[in-house]
Amino acid sequence: MPLDLKRYLPENEEIYLEPENKFLSWLKKNKENLIGPSIVVVLIISFIVLYKVTIYNNYNNAIKAYEQKDFALAYKYIQRVNKSSPEYKEVKKYNDKITFYYNVQLGDEEYKKKNYQQSINYYKTAYNTQLAKKQLSDFLKERINIASFGKYSDIGFNDYKNGKYQEAIKNYNLAKNAINSTHNIANKAQFLKYINSLISEAQNAHRKRIAYINQLKTHIISQYDEVENLTVYFDRKAVSLAGFLGPAFLSPILLFMTKDETGKDLTIRVSYFGDNWIFFNTIIFNIDGERFEISDFELGSPRREATALGVWETYILSYNIYETLINKIINSNKTIMRLSGDKSKDYIITEEQKQAMQRMLDYYKLVE
Repeated sequence: MPLDLKRYLPENEEIYLEPENKFLSWLKKNKENLIGPSIVVVLIISFIVLYKVTIYNNYNNAIKAYEQKDFALAYKYIQRVNKSSPEYKEVKKYNDKITFYYNVQLGDEEYKKKNYQQSINYYKTAYNTQLAKKQLSDFLKERINIASFGKYSDIGFNDYKNGKYQEAIKNYNLAKNAINSTHNIANKAQFLKYINSLISEAQNAHRKRIAYINQLKTHIISQYDEVENLTVYFDRKAVSLAGFLGPAFLSPILLFMTKDETGKDLTIRVSYFGDNWIFFNTIIFNIDGERFEISDFELGSPRREATALGVWETYILSYNIYETLINKIINSNKTIMRLSGDKSKDYIITEEQKQAMQRMLDYYKLVE
């Protein structure tokens, strides 16, 4: 119970008590209710202080790492600060510098690994900084051009290995343009001499290919199928376009190409021609002593046709499935093919027939 001082004073005697502070009075009455909120306030203030200290420490760590040229670590710290307080001028300035040097460093590392495109990507990121735009744009252009030279030289070399000579020439010229755009590179003349030799080599290979294609065309005959809207191509040594009978297959195994508006395809044709049916359902090869058998005919039974001259039995196979087999036959010393069914028929594949398959294969690969 609060103490009442007036009861101890004489009657009519006045006492002047200092008025009690209203805030303190309210605080006394509500102190129990204020304990929880006070803790929350303290925690919020502590968090804010810790947050600011963390930003300060990250910023100082970034500057320290930057001065020690540890750009990877500097970039790590400055990005933390930049996400928290991007509005500070000093943060913007150092973020720009660190981003520049960090990406140049990454670009140099990728260049040494011959990852030229990744190197170019890092250099371009550095190029977009204010530091590069104001002071170091030429420095970066040199690096981008040198990395581009490596990139296009490599692509051109791979094109050349894969027989894509025109693409190789195109990429070699892009490499040449890149090195011509540099100004401060040492041994620039040697780089140009090297790339010019690659261009010349690819041009010679392309000329030889054109000559070979023209030679191939003298061996290839074609027949247009108006109903199917496609053209069939054969090697001249394998077939004869004889009168109303259409293609007479002179070779027991051959390659032919079909081409329509959707593209082209290469197919193997195995055939028997004689006076009597053999009803073959199995094809057996002996290639330099190695035996291969095809008995699972995915496309059904062989096609059979009787003519005034004799009987035909033919079957087609996908070159994509039997590519390895065909290459073995072409490169073999001796190949025997047996068509086996009710009766059997053996064929020794001649050198002329192997050459005809090779020409058809080359024509398919080289001629658009």
